[in-house]
Amino acid sequence: MFRRFSISVRVFSILVLLILFVAGVVAGFYANSMKVKEIGLENLNAEMLEGQKVKLKVASDALAHTLGVQR
Repeated sequence: MFRRFSISVRVFSILVLLILFVAGVVAGFYANSMKVKEIGLENLNAEMLEGQKVKLKVASDALAHTLGVQR
């Protein structure tokens, strides 16, 4: 089937296929890294929000204790 094409055409087609394959792998890696980045940012935001809630609770409990309000 490929014997009717010259060696240079066959080598060039293999190089083109290789370049397309590498481009596909790079594109897939980039897409997955963006997904991982988004998931990481969502988790980071949730942890930071939880930390702020804890700090606010500690501060309000300390202020209530200082003012003599019992819970």
